[in-house]
Amino acid sequence: MIRTLFSFLPCAVSLGWFVVFALTFRRNDKAKRVLTIFLAACAILYGCHYIYFTQGSLSHPLECLWTLMSLLSYPLFFIYLCLLTASRVHRGVLWGILLPSILVAGIKYMAPSAEIDTLQKILFASQVIGVLHFGNRRLEAFDRELHEFYADTEGRSTAPIRYLLLALVCSAFASTIINLLGRPYFERSTWILAVPSVIFSSLIFAASLIGYRRHFSVEQYHIDTQDIPATTPEPSEECDEECVITQLIEERQLYLNKDFTLSDVVRLTGYSRTFVSNYINAQTHQSFSDYINHLRIEHAKQLMMQNQNEKLQAIALRAGFSTEQTFYRNFRKFNGKTPAAWLQQGRTTNDNNGL
Repeated sequence: MIRTLFSFLPCAVSLGWFVVFALTFRRNDKAKRVLTIFLAACAILYGCHYIYFTQGSLSHPLECLWTLMSLLSYPLFFIYLCLLTASRVHRGVLWGILLPSILVAGIKYMAPSAEIDTLQKILFASQVIGVLHFGNRRLEAFDRELHEFYADTEGRSTAPIRYLLLALVCSAFASTIINLLGRPYFERSTWILAVPSVIFSSLIFAASLIGYRRHFSVEQYHIDTQDIPATTPEPSEECDEECVITQLIEERQLYLNKDFTLSDVVRLTGYSRTFVSNYINAQTHQSFSDYINHLRIEHAKQLMMQNQNEKLQAIALRAGFSTEQTFYRNFRKFNGKTPAAWLQQGRTTNDNNGL
């Protein structure tokens, strides 16, 4: 019974999440639709695993189906990553990503051989390396764009997905070990089988949960970043008296608006979005997001000292943060400690100074 449970666990997790995504398939964005297909592939892949570990073998068609789903899983996940950072993926690129997997599985079905099995392992290894390298590069580049436009990147950042990519390194390592040991090795003990079962189930669950909870799409980013026509000529020098972007933000306390974006600065100054972004980077040596959140934290510190009995949640909202969690994360980032620890340190210093 326990063996059957562990054998079926990855398939059950994949199938369960597939149903969740499939119920809203038409309303989902392109990225979530591809994630739905990825989960379907995982459900079939681990369904074949379940049949193998409960019946002891797979028929040749099922073995080829397992090969196909195994080789399609990482490419499908890479396409998902691409659609998180771009509105569309060129059809030629799609075929270039998926076709090698289909060809290898097709050749294995028509003419199985040891050479095809070796080619399968080489292709799988190259897919893992490619997804980790190119996927991470795309996500990091997209995150940089987000930090240069939004003051609050909460719910928009791809950081959770990049952490998931690191976890995929572990799963790829586990898959390599499993391939080297061979599936018969896991027939020896239920608890040996439980290790890869729990690892793969956890990763699939994490990928699905992150994808399900992510509501921000690249399409929304493109809408938000639609260029606003520049109405003010750009200064000839990098910084002169006519260019008062940072002064405007700080003196008017524009950073207290929780929905503040680079477009708001563009509308107020009349400069182009590129100029405003480059100017802030050059003057503050920070991204737009870090610059605004640093101002918010400094404002919050003043509020904390002036109103020491006020709840931190209220201070966070007054300082322009959309959530208390965002406030805490940025406070630790810029001060190296929690708000409560910083406030306590301030009180201790004042007491020592006799204030």
